[in-house]
Amino acid sequence: MRWLALDVFRAVAVLWMIQGHTFTALLGSGDIFKGDLGQIYRLLHGLTAPMFLAGAGLAYGIVTFSAPRPAAPGRMLRRALMLFAIGTVLQLPAAPVRAIIEQRALLAATLQPAALQLMAACLVVAELLRLIPGRLRFAATSLALSVAVAVITPWAWGVSLSTQYLLGSWIDGQTGAQFPLLPWLSFFLLGVAISALFGASLWRERARTPLIGLFGLALSALCYWLFLRGERLHALYGEHAFWLTSPMFMAFRAGLVLAWLGLLSAASAALARAFAAWPGLARLIAALSRHSLVAYVVHLSMLYGLPPLRGEHGVTPHFSLPECTAVCALILFVSVLSVLSWERLRDLVVGFVQLARTALRSASRSAGLTK
Repeated sequence: MRWLALDVFRAVAVLWMIQGHTFTALLGSGDIFKGDLGQIYRLLHGLTAPMFLAGAGLAYGIVTFSAPRPAAPGRMLRRALMLFAIGTVLQLPAAPVRAIIEQRALLAATLQPAALQLMAACLVVAELLRLIPGRLRFAATSLALSVAVAVITPWAWGVSLSTQYLLGSWIDGQTGAQFPLLPWLSFFLLGVAISALFGASLWRERARTPLIGLFGLALSALCYWLFLRGERLHALYGEHAFWLTSPMFMAFRAGLVLAWLGLLSAASAALARAFAAWPGLARLIAALSRHSLVAYVVHLSMLYGLPPLRGEHGVTPHFSLPECTAVCALILFVSVLSVLSWERLRDLVVGFVQLARTALRSASRSAGLTK
């Protein structure tokens, strides 16, 4: 049984990600991002990565502790390796391999963690934590580590390991890495801890996830109240990159993510009725949730690979709002079509493999009877 609210949660994150990437890369005028509406827009898009990571953590905990057949450690590590390989290929500089190895700037850009490499590292960390015996101990350790990552992030960024070592960009973003482990690992581990702690009761008991959502909303409200009072945690951390590293801002976003998930869970009955009336929509949402990697690769390949979108030195933000909207609609259409096609292709491959296995078994039995 799938968790309907989580499927919608992850599918919305995919669509919101594609829109955000497209507008950020192509929109020439920044007027749309100004004023109160611009602040709300930036806030909502700032939730995309926390939604992805928390959703991935929730899914990890479900397949590990609540699925009829828990995922084997080897399977998760193979997936991590695949994500790391795809992410590295996507961000390879347009230069010969020898030049990448010899030039520190190119090598550093290649080794920096992007979204897929971060997800791979999150899976590896979770698999290491899985060595802890007992589901409740695993959940408690994951939650404690999530809080610890959030707390130490400003101090770790202050050390600036990324300016001293090539792999330091996995710790902080001082040299431009968008997805270092600190602070992003915290959101993933929060999702892992919640799903490991509550298991299948998250979607079988209607009141549980909405209550978690209310807790998240209260946490966000508290952080916002402290922010309005001028609190920036300077007494603890001194001057630091508040919007990138502050535990208070991280808690604010984590709370909003949990509140959104809680709202979707509270509306599960209405969502189920809507999907029963429109089964095609249900299939689309489930496919986007399952195969977000396909949508990620396809939309980036279009956005940064189509010649009409590229300027002299790569993607140049020079499109008008109507042009950018049209391009976004095209990329969304192709990405969604790719996800649905991948779903069908996977079903065909699985069916072919099962048919081949059946044929081989029949042939083996026939050969045995002949002998």
